Amino acid sequence: MAALALPFPVVVLVFSPTTEHLAIASDDGSIRIYQKPYTKVWKALRNLGPEISSVAFALDSSSTSFPLWVACGQHILCFELACDSLILERKDCIFESRVTEEAEDILNQITINKSYLAYTLDSGIVGTLDLKTKEQKTMKTSHSNLCTNVSFIPNRPREMVSTGYDFNILHHDFPLGTILSSFQVGEIVSIYIMLHLIHPTESPAEPASQISLSPPFIQCLTMSSNGVIACGLADGRIWIGFGGERSLAHRKKRRKWDGLRKDNASYVQVADGPVVDVFVFTLSLSKPSRDIDKVLRAFVNSDILVTLSLLGTLTAFQILEGKLDKKLSSHTVKGILKANSLATNGTDVWVGGISSKNQGIAVSLSLETLQKETEQ
Repeated sequence: MAALALPFPVVVLVFSPTTEHLAIASDDGSIRIYQKPYTKVWKALRNLGPEISSVAFALDSSSTSFPLWVACGQHILCFELACDSLILERKDCIFESRVTEEAEDILNQITINKSYLAYTLDSGIVGTLDLKTKEQKTMKTSHSNLCTNVSFIPNRPREMVSTGYDFNILHHDFPLGTILSSFQVGEIVSIYIMLHLIHPTESPAEPASQISLSPPFIQCLTMSSNGVIACGLADGRIWIGFGGERSLAHRKKRRKWDGLRKDNASYVQVADGPVVDVFVFTLSLSKPSRDIDKVLRAFVNSDILVTLSLLGTLTAFQILEGKLDKKLSSHTVKGILKANSLATNGTDVWVGGISSKNQGIAVSLSLETLQKETEQ
């Protein structure tokens, strides 16, 4: 296990999908970029303004172009990291766009595919930015409450999903701005409302039953490369949908993505408190070598789902044949007082948040470490 100490709380961790650079954003408006083995800062961005809410590396990075996109307050910024400067400031950004004119409306998340950037706002709006023309577009249907997350659907160049504090998951055709399907975490919402009416003054820490009274707000969202969707909820559960999964045995693209189908989804209790981040990744090796790590060999051609709780507990599951096959491990990350973000490059998992000294901390664990927890 390795750890990085930072002067201010960590709010976002993200890996570059092409170079394995790691970006760590803090709540003082700074971002530190690390190269493997992630012990020293490679470049830094500072004085970006309001608290940074989201960071995304471009998918077409190269030695001559290495863009980093940042959601900061009401603005989307882009910085070119393929430059001689070691320290960049807001004035050095190569693109800036204000996506809302409402004073109280703040960006929550940005995500990128090869052609578009998608973003979410406190007002419930979901929008896109064409990376080539820089044209902005908002979806015709918004969330009725804070919109928390957005993700493009792999192998579906016109489609994305968004989540909000209205308990809804919306499936968009974003060039048209229309809704293709939707799902509400209705079972949990109904239970929450019913119990709140029966016990209106009861605190979530002292429930009348085994069912959490915490509102099941959708805190986080992830999509696997083959179409599995998972959401982390504030009541300690995850909702995971397999209806859009494209298995290795059936590589032909389905006419329709059915990831929000109720009859092919499930809820799983994974934590005692809010699930603040979740990630699904596929480990696929076409020709595993004989000396490949035995832990990675067990994961080959399967999805691994990792969840992170507010108190810093990582829980890992293996997904096989359209279901959570087994729980691999549960590991409480040492040194984390409050966890905010999770990132993985497929072999290591990084957790960022607040330390006991009320400063920033980022801790790295290997998948092998998570597996050893189960074996003990």
